[in-house]
Amino acid sequence: MSRGAVTAGASYLARRLVVGKREEVRVCGPDEDAVTLALEAAQRSIEVWGGDIERFDALYLAIGHGSFVEGPHAQFLIEGLGLSNTCSLSTFSGESLVGLSALVSAMDAVETGRLSTVLVIATEGGGARSGIPPSAAAAAVIVEAVREGASVSIEEVGQISSVKFDRWQSSLNVAPSRGDNRYLQDRNISEVQTLVDRIIPESKWKTPIMTAFCGAHRNVRKEVLSLNPELKDSGAGLGDYGVASPFLAILEEISVPEATEFLLLAQGTSRHVALRVSSTGGCSRKFLSDQGKHPILTEAGSIVAHEPKLSLPTYSPFYARNCGELIRLDAAKCSHCDWVAFPASLRPICPQCKQSSWNSYRLPRSGVVYSFTINRFLPSGFGDEMAYVLGELDDGYMFWAPVSDLETTEIEIGLPVWLTVRRFSKQDGVPVYGMKFVGVNTWQSNRHGQMLHEGTT
Repeated sequence: MSRGAVTAGASYLARRLVVGKREEVRVCGPDEDAVTLALEAAQRSIEVWGGDIERFDALYLAIGHGSFVEGPHAQFLIEGLGLSNTCSLSTFSGESLVGLSALVSAMDAVETGRLSTVLVIATEGGGARSGIPPSAAAAAVIVEAVREGASVSIEEVGQISSVKFDRWQSSLNVAPSRGDNRYLQDRNISEVQTLVDRIIPESKWKTPIMTAFCGAHRNVRKEVLSLNPELKDSGAGLGDYGVASPFLAILEEISVPEATEFLLLAQGTSRHVALRVSSTGGCSRKFLSDQGKHPILTEAGSIVAHEPKLSLPTYSPFYARNCGELIRLDAAKCSHCDWVAFPASLRPICPQCKQSSWNSYRLPRSGVVYSFTINRFLPSGFGDEMAYVLGELDDGYMFWAPVSDLETTEIEIGLPVWLTVRRFSKQDGVPVYGMKFVGVNTWQSNRHGQMLHEGTT
């Protein structure tokens, strides 16, 4: 009998790191947001999965903080991933555990036979919450019906919830004091401790219990971990990743060759859930946890997003016709002479052999700098300077695009680069995205054939 299980997954952490007095927080760059993070994580998940994207029945999207709600974000993800027109969409937003809600809903839909294959994305843009915001990250997993093979099963074993007030006021109807925030923290600690006391004796676990903090105050995290030495903090050692925290915790634990089983305690702002997670052997080939190595140290408040004026409006026929092809790198290869046309829709006839027979082809995302130029005389809306790179992709195709996350002094001929989707500007409040070159961030295979992620920038 088949069951609903997670069969592949990958994560992506924002590459900029702000180090404060009390906390380290990963933040989006000036041309990043939760959309670009989600697209990067989903592309990696689909790549290690290795299946046909036409198999997806639905996209379940869990939305966190930040500017992610601007514009037709979900439609852009569908276009960017190349999902079929029949793929349905469900969006989850609101409380901090909506990522888990999306995952459980997808597994239930597959278990009951209503859907067969679902792509679940939890993306956290960070920055919208008062105080210290959650770190920016995204994770994507694929849920499908399985009988055997590498997969992950998730089962809820406990839950506790309560109403969470923004401000607490005593029965005497007096103004809230400065200690009210501490009252809410104490209540959260008490609720989490009640759940821990309930599940630990029943589970009889001897191994550490993973703890994913979703929107929890740092004092709550510190207190809960100190009271329970058997708990292990997740989230790549940085604590709160908002709606993506449970996904990161799961991917971190199961990205190993051996079969594993553990309890996951996901703590939100008003709801706390305990899950039993078990994985079969061989999951390291299908599940990749981004460790976020070599982050770009950034000062708080130094990230400035530029919004240059577009030469063509987003509703122009060219943009509407070619947007999906451009961000998916969909090209066409002549079946007679192998000449590559990109975007595919621009070349009905091969300019080299004059034939009109084409095969579908997708450009590689990795390459090296063939040539570059630095423009310091830019129109209004741009920064002080912008670097453009002519990159030679792995198949020899030349691709011209701006550069991101690299200082102009770091760019040189032969430098390995990677094509990714970044935000370019806004028009009428709607983000506009395009391809940019960033530092090396590639997938490679080792001699055993296991997919590895070298997370450098």
